[in-house]
Amino acid sequence: MVSYSALTLFLTLLFGFTTCHLMVVTNSKLPFARRSVEVTYDGDDAIYIFGGSFVRGIDSDWTTEIVKYTLSNGNVEVVGQTPSKLLFHQVAYAGRGSIMYMGGHNRASTYFSDILELNIRNTSAGMPRVGRLEDRCIWHSAVWDGNEHMYIVGGQNDYRDYLDKIIRFTPRTGMVEQVGQLRTWMHSVATAWDDVKVVMYIFGGQTYSLRSTKNITTFDPATGVVTNLNASLPNSISGGRAIWTGKYAYVLEMLSTDIFSVVRFDPATLEVVPVHIFGYPDGRHGTGVVYVPKLRRIYQIGGFEYGVGYTDQIMYIQLDPE
Repeated sequence: MVSYSALTLFLTLLFGFTTCHLMVVTNSKLPFARRSVEVTYDGDDAIYIFGGSFVRGIDSDWTTEIVKYTLSNGNVEVVGQTPSKLLFHQVAYAGRGSIMYMGGHNRASTYFSDILELNIRNTSAGMPRVGRLEDRCIWHSAVWDGNEHMYIVGGQNDYRDYLDKIIRFTPRTGMVEQVGQLRTWMHSVATAWDDVKVVMYIFGGQTYSLRSTKNITTFDPATGVVTNLNASLPNSISGGRAIWTGKYAYVLEMLSTDIFSVVRFDPATLEVVPVHIFGYPDGRHGTGVVYVPKLRRIYQIGGFEYGVGYTDQIMYIQLDPE
């Protein structure tokens, strides 16, 4: 039997690509097709999928479902409901069995600043409010530092102003404080936490001029300094997703049908290279993206694909060992 690593090496040499991986579509499916979902990994054996929009007949709607996907057996089950139908919120696992659900807006375009907590050990207990963001906002990005803090970056508030804030939320104490400032007002950035250098990477985003950017910047929580790196993405992006593997950051959801719609960033060399994914559905966006370190898989869940529509697929990109 040919190993996965041998197969990807063969494809890389055959087509002359810098790096390539395979997309695997699992046999598991969401309860129904949806896009604009938010997902997070619980650090153990499950991915949690929150909300999303869907179409039934000619009508569209948003769902309050909280879906649990168990990695070891592929089981998919609805384990709870969010308090209301929201989109453009953020979710992130905060350790100790807690998932934080932040911001968003409802179908009446009412924006929210609530930080809600889901206890995955007792999902029937509801989602109490444990804090408030400084702004009622959407299109922000949130990342957990793997220790004590969550960082919320940019966004758009209910006055339609873009935000330049970097906010730190400490779940243990409920404290919310501004600890940094982006170089400009921006929403829809992609963020990834480097637990080696202990910095946050910020990719792309949309500025006040309604232009997406190619910028790659870092935020150092020890100093509060934001630094533009001498590196850039191949395409300007807004609404991208980023993950950290321990050595590289991968940026996905670049809203491009170009073959370079997934890139890998190496902070040691500042090199940005295209990653060719065999079987990757061109033009799919609105997926939930999360990395599972123990399996070295980047999961993409749900989404919308041009010419196909909404999807209920759960798929992953299998990475080679580093």
